[in-house]
Order: sequence, then structure tokens, then C-alpha cells
Amino acid sequence: MNIDPFWATFFVVLGGVIGKLIDFLMGRQRNQLEEKVHFINDIQEEILRLQTRVTHLEKQNYDLLVKMAELQAENGRLQAENEWLKEKVNEMEQKH
Repeated sequence: MNIDPFWATFFVVLGGVIGKLIDFLMGRQRNQLEEKVHFINDIQEEILRLQTRVTHLEKQNYDLLVKMAELQAENGRLQAENEWLKEKVNEMEQKH
């Protein structure tokens, strides 16, 4: 079986072109996938940063709630002391 050199060359070149085209398309897909993976990693890092920030803010909020409760208790104690002092002043004024 004789193969015409033209057709042999044609199919070799065609195979090479198809191979290059496949490599090009696969390379583009690989690049797109790498970009998507990089984008997802960036999003995950941002989520972690925001979670850390939220945790910090929740702790600050808790600390402020504790401080507010302490101040409210102190305020109640001072109001009771103020009332007691007013009663003592009234008693002293009534004696004079």
C-alpha cells in the first residue's frame, strides 16, 4: 500500500495542529481553574478574617455588657446610699 507523500504530510501537520489546539484549550481551562481556585482561596481568607473580627467584637460586646452590669449595680448602690443620706439629713433637720 502506497501512501501519497502529500497526504502523509497533510495528516501529520493536521495532527500537530489539532494537538496544539487541544493543548491551547486545555491550558486555557487550567488557567481559568487556577484563577477560580485563587479567587475561592481569597474569599476563604476574607471569611476567616471576618470571623476573627466578629469573634473579637463579640468579646468586646460581652466585656461591655459586664461593665454595664457592674456600673448599674454601682449606680443602684449609690442611689440607695443617697436615699439613706437624705433620710438622715431629714431626721437631723427634724431634731433641730
